[in-house]
Amino acid sequence: MLAYIDDPRAMLLVGLVIFGIGCALVRYRNELGDMTGFHIGRGGYLGSKSPGWMLAAFGVLLMVASAIVVVGSLIWLMCG
Repeated sequence: MLAYIDDPRAMLLVGLVIFGIGCALVRYRNELGDMTGFHIGRGGYLGSKSPGWMLAAFGVLLMVASAIVVVGSLIWLMCG
């Protein structure tokens, strides 16, 4: 069963938290990519090209999805 949040204020808070996580993924993608086992297992070392670019796409996806949640919750708050 899927969880459903009925309160628009809680939806707004959840959307903003997810947006913050997406921003952090985009901002720190190279640092997070350096820490992955995928990078180290391929002979990578700190400071070399990392697979962090893959995290950027996921971060942008999180930001878009959270923007939809935030807009929806703002509409519910404005409608009463």
